Amino acid sequence: MADVETSLDDGVLVCRLNRPDAGNPLTGPLLRAYVEVLEEARTDDAVRVVVTTGSGRMFSVGGDLGDVSAPPPDASLSDLLHANYGDLEDLALADRRVDRLGPGRQTLAIRNFEKPTIAAVNGPAAGGGFAVAMLHDFRVASARARFTTAFIHLGLVAEMGLSQTLLRAVGPEAAMELFLTGRQVGADEARDLGLVGRVVEPESLLDTALELATRLAAQPPLAVQLVKRTLLRAWDTTFADQLDVEWPYQVAAFAGEEARQATAAFVAGRRRR
Repeated sequence: MADVETSLDDGVLVCRLNRPDAGNPLTGPLLRAYVEVLEEARTDDAVRVVVTTGSGRMFSVGGDLGDVSAPPPDASLSDLLHANYGDLEDLALADRRVDRLGPGRQTLAIRNFEKPTIAAVNGPAAGGGFAVAMLHDFRVASARARFTTAFIHLGLVAEMGLSQTLLRAVGPEAAMELFLTGRQVGADEARDLGLVGRVVEPESLLDTALELATRLAAQPPLAVQLVKRTLLRAWDTTFADQLDVEWPYQVAAFAGEEARQATAAFVAGRRRR
């Protein structure tokens, strides 16, 4: 059974985290498999939008700490963390011991994926599973969805960028409360807080996500990717720097055949009025 199952239809790639027996935990192999799917989709022009959901009743329980909670005598906790989540096989021992990214490598690959992404959150999303959902551009939640940072209950701190994505979504006070209590947030509260855009009945979840995905897939793909690239950069730049980002992207978009056809059709339609 593949850790991530995929299907492609009309430009929409559906990815299912596929360890339902264990709640779709973010083991190293599953996370690497998911990132490999995105890497292939990045250069595949047949893929215009990616929808991610979980198999079974959960989106993802987050990290699988089974092998880490009781390390063997000859293994350090740091080594086990790297073995499970760091994907540092190509680094020397010294580099592994002082590594500052860990699963941040996969996190960056998800965040920097330049085609639209939609998380169809079918059930509980905890810890790293919550973080993965927040890395998507859009989140549609089943009424059965639940969100929890969870880390504080394990004496741990946020990972996979959740300390930033959650803070930006809900503001500092709400983020602090969610991190320090680790309480569960139901689907309706998640919508009210701004964690998800829509809440639907479980049987409508995938259809709702696919409807949005189909609308996005119908847009000019170059413009869509440049818009997303522009917005991703906007988080980390000054206003003047953002102007410098926007203009070359606009020039590139205007040079494309899609823009020429669309603007010609728009002008022709306006003249007929």
